[in-house]
Amino acid sequence: MELLRPNIQPTYRSLRIDGARLHWCEIPGPSDSTAAPLLLLHGLHDSHLSWQHVAPMFGATRRVLMPDLLGCGLSDRPDATYELSWHARVIADWLEAIGVTEVDVVGHSFGGGVGQTLLLEQRVRVRRLALLASGGLGRDVGVWLRLATLPFVESFGQPFMRHGTRYFLRSLNPSLRAEDLERMSAMNARKGSARAFARTVRDVIDLRGQRRTFFQRAHELTQLPPVMICWGDRDGVIPIEHGIAFSRAVDCVTFHRIEGAGHWLHHEKPEQVVAALRAFIDDPQVECIRLRPLPKPLLARTVSLTVERLRGLQQKIRKQPLPATAAQPVPTAAPLIEPAAIVEVTSIVVDEPQLSGAAVGASSVGQPVRLPWHRALARWVITRAGVLRIKRASGERASSSRA
Repeated sequence: MELLRPNIQPTYRSLRIDGARLHWCEIPGPSDSTAAPLLLLHGLHDSHLSWQHVAPMFGATRRVLMPDLLGCGLSDRPDATYELSWHARVIADWLEAIGVTEVDVVGHSFGGGVGQTLLLEQRVRVRRLALLASGGLGRDVGVWLRLATLPFVESFGQPFMRHGTRYFLRSLNPSLRAEDLERMSAMNARKGSARAFARTVRDVIDLRGQRRTFFQRAHELTQLPPVMICWGDRDGVIPIEHGIAFSRAVDCVTFHRIEGAGHWLHHEKPEQVVAALRAFIDDPQVECIRLRPLPKPLLARTVSLTVERLRGLQQKIRKQPLPATAAQPVPTAAPLIEPAAIVEVTSIVVDEPQLSGAAVGASSVGQPVRLPWHRALARWVITRAGVLRIKRASGERASSSRA
């Protein structure tokens, strides 16, 4: 790490965690410092080098930890799942092994997702959480990452990892120095990198975009820490709209927009990013974030209203039998849909955290079931058509009786 101040010397260490060697770079900080250590988590297939512009500015006042996630940098590439929860568990195990019980976490891109998942481990107290252009806050993501989920990447991608890293970093991160670009390309050319990269991507992304979001499991936590969102307004990998939407959906979030910065904002505008981080981390008055109650989806409200109308119509049909006379008996032919065949709606189930794919359904045996919204809507249309036919047949019978 060449950009460290002369009086700040980093140390490089490694430790076996879950059977694999995890490498990290550390700035010890002052021996008399009482501040919580600062944990910096890099992005997808990046390394501790990602923080060379940021770490020195904090190393004078506190301990700074910069691990290479397993499968990245100088760490091992084991034959593992590389799921987001696995990465978080490995980091939690590592922090416990080196005696750290409380940290301030800064996560960039995929590292932000690891930081969010680290909250669920609840073994290490996260005092502050800062997310830089973080994953897990929305659906959209770059097309090249969606294509990386295709199965041939793991099987045949290893020979292309060096050239692929060089090409994409050069096009997406023009602020990266040539020597750092070559070092990253060499790291990602190590055996097992394609497997680690492909499995990591497939766990959090599919062809439609990101698969895992903060809101999916945030309700499992009784208390959330203070959170800061920092984003470059020219991010071409994960759009800044994710951070804006998150800051509007959650109370007490600190949001910083970095003008003219792309996805690697801590490379392009390190002074602005450090200033925002320092103000957030050192502020004793910063508040913990609070989740707002999620509004009931419009589809659920519409279906609920329709259900009530159907219930009332069912009761009206059953309580008012058709009149019959000796001169004009009621035909015994069965209607197209018998009243008893009408779906007996007992409940509507809405999966609140999944607003974009609310599961709505009904049961005919008194137990709620979950249906995709399009199936629930189709069921309502079929039921509605049957009720209209019954009403039409009832009207015809009544007219025949009066005649």
